[in-house]
Parts: sequence; C-alpha cells; structure tokens
Amino acid sequence: MNMKWFFAACMLVTATVQGAQNTDCNIGPDGVEEGMGWAGFENPKAPQVCMTHAGRERCFYFYVPECASENSPLVFDIHGTGSCPRDSAYYTGWATLAKENCFVVVWPLGTFDPALAEKSCFAFEGGITMKSGQPTSNCCCTANNYVFVTDLEPFQDLSFIRKVAGAAVQEVTDSTNGKVTIDTKRIYMAGHSNGCIASHAMASQHSDIVAAVCCHAGTSYVDFAPSYEPVPSWSLHGAKDCDMFADGATQEGYGAIGQIEDHARISAKNGCTEEAQTPVLDGATEIGYTIKSTKCTSGADVTKVMLNDAGHIPYLNGGEFEACTESTPVTIDTTAMAWEFCSAYSKAVAPDLSMAPKAPKPDDKPNSAPKEATTPAPPPEDSSSPAPPPGESSSTPAASASPASSSSTLLTWKALLLPLAIIAVVADRMA
Repeated sequence: MNMKWFFAACMLVTATVQGAQNTDCNIGPDGVEEGMGWAGFENPKAPQVCMTHAGRERCFYFYVPECASENSPLVFDIHGTGSCPRDSAYYTGWATLAKENCFVVVWPLGTFDPALAEKSCFAFEGGITMKSGQPTSNCCCTANNYVFVTDLEPFQDLSFIRKVAGAAVQEVTDSTNGKVTIDTKRIYMAGHSNGCIASHAMASQHSDIVAAVCCHAGTSYVDFAPSYEPVPSWSLHGAKDCDMFADGATQEGYGAIGQIEDHARISAKNGCTEEAQTPVLDGATEIGYTIKSTKCTSGADVTKVMLNDAGHIPYLNGGEFEACTESTPVTIDTTAMAWEFCSAYSKAVAPDLSMAPKAPKPDDKPNSAPKEATTPAPPPEDSSSPAPPPGESSSTPAASASPASSSSTLLTWKALLLPLAIIAVVADRMA
C-alpha cells in the first residue's frame, strides 16, 4: 500500500472513533462514569443523553443515586473551561454528596468543537456595567489565541442548559420507570469557574427555573433579564485565586466584576436590606469570612464566602491540583456548605421548563421561597483539578492522580498521525 493512503486510512479510523475535540477529556458515553470511578464509586451509572441544539449535537450526563425517590432535587454541576463532566464528577464532590443526600446530578457538556473554541467552554454575552464604567466582557469561549468570541449564535448555551433541565426531568422518570422523579421546584445551579459563571447567568436570565445558586470560583458576566425574579445565591471564592481574580479585572478588552461588587449587585437586585459579616472557622482557626445579605425579597438571601488563602480550586483536598502557587489547600468541605445553602430553598410553584422564560405579570409574586427546614449535608469525598488562564477552569486531573482515558490515547495517536500523513502526501507528490 502507498504510504500516503496508509496514513490517510489511519487518520480516517481515528477520526471516526473519536471526533475532533478541543480537550483530551473523555466525552464519550462513559465519560462521567470514568470520573466517578476515580472518585471511588463502584460500577457507577451515569448515562449520556444527546440532542440537537442550535444546529449541533449537544449532550449531558445524569446520575440517579439508589436512594433517590419521587420528587428528588436536581443539581447542575457545570464544568469549567478546558474541563469536562468527567473531571467535575471526579473533583467537585457533587456526585458523592448526591449519593449521601439522595438528589440527582446533571452534567451538561460545553462546546468541544475546535472550529468554534480553543478549549471546551460555555459562552455568554457580557454587558454588566461595573462601578468602573466598563462593561463585563463576553465569556468564556476563546479563539485566535485567547480572544473571546463575539459571535455567540453557534453556542446558545443558556437555552441549552434550560433544555437540559427539561430533558433531564424526563430522562430520570423514564430510566427509572417512574420510581424516581424530579421536583422541578428544586433545580439548583452549581459549577466551577466557567460553570459558576454559567450558574449566575442562568439565575439572571432564566430565574423562573432556578431555585438557588451555589457555585465555586466564578462571578457574574450576564446582566439580569427584565423578567428576573429574586434567586437565592451562594458563592465561594479564594482570595488568592490566580486565575479569576477576586477583585475582578478592568484591563483593555476584558472586564470582569469583582467578588464583593458582584455580591452587592445581586443583593441590591434581590431587595436585601440587612448585611452581616462573620468569620469562617476551621476548628478555632479563622480562615476567611462570610458576607450574608438577608431580609431579601421572597427570602432570596445572598451569601459570599471568601477564603483567605484559597486559590482557583476551592474544594476539599484541592491542593493536589491547585495551580495558584501562593495559595494553600482548602481544609473545609465547601461542597457540603454549598448544598446546605441550596437545599434550604424551593420555588413556590413548579416552573414551566419550556424554552422561553415567562415574563411575570404586574401582580405576580416572585416565584422563590425558603423551605421550612434545612437539613445540613454531611461532608462528601472531594477532589480537585488544576487551573489555567483568566476566567478558565481546570482541565483533566493529573495523570499521576487519575487513570488516562481512552480519548486521551486516541487524541495522542491523532496528533502523531496527522504530521506523518502530511509528510507522506508531500513525499508522494515529490516522487
């Protein structure tokens, strides 16, 4: 066989088995199951579901713990830039917490097409006017050497996440023959970095379906929709985050709102009238502080947790993967803290999960209310993964901490075969 055709055939086979993607994550049907296996789960089941959205195939995974039942809560664990659901299932701790607290987790897949973005991501339109007068930038998909994309039409990620909510509700019911159902009044948005940005964006633009936000290492880029109704919000950030700076950014061509400014902004929008600051303790040691805004419309309180020495991976045991060299590992279970907040809230009525959020009538009451009681969540097992450039989350866990995925192997072979195929074609033409 001519060498040119040999290498071309090799490329065709690998491209068929593993489509082009902008990450070495395993985004195949067993992606989340692989991550859960790394986290200590035995024979985990987390099916992948795919659909057509904005003219492209988009997918998500979901996990139904054995203890789940009718009217279970649904938690979105949204991955960061350069990462994937497999990684989130491994290091955020939400899968383990679901197993212990009997709620369902869903992991939406961001954009993995290298023709659209340099790294896996979710894209949103900026536009919040900061105190500096500068607007927040678009976030968080980049092209052409980390320039944020301006054409968001191919992404449409907020409507995708809303569509996932509706599809996940149906899939959970169908896959369990009705033994497990979702209480649509308790849909919570969590995530890391770009995933936290997505959570805030969903609360701002699709507040009718979000019972509460509880996310890590992110901020707001997307402004409130005219139809916004107050959503309870909890977020945690490391003061030594070297990726998404706690004070935000106002450099030319890039704007990100700081943590304290964003907290004040959400609190004002939620009509909060009281604020208190308390220390965060690890035993007797003060490791940060919490700002709580209360007496808010419909009880939609806003909480900001700042950890003094945490970096971009503010999860328990995150020091194993933390890239911010001046930070120190987190020693408290921040995912359990997030669940304790979110689980206290429920929508007043079940939302319509169709694609378009409904504009409230003048006499409508905001559709959010705290539950009568909160059950604190027990600590989950947690891991973390490393973090790359501003506004981005980590990519796959280090090889020393996790098994290499089959997709990583395939991408490595593709990287080797492509230049060889090019060389073969050139040599054939020169012969």
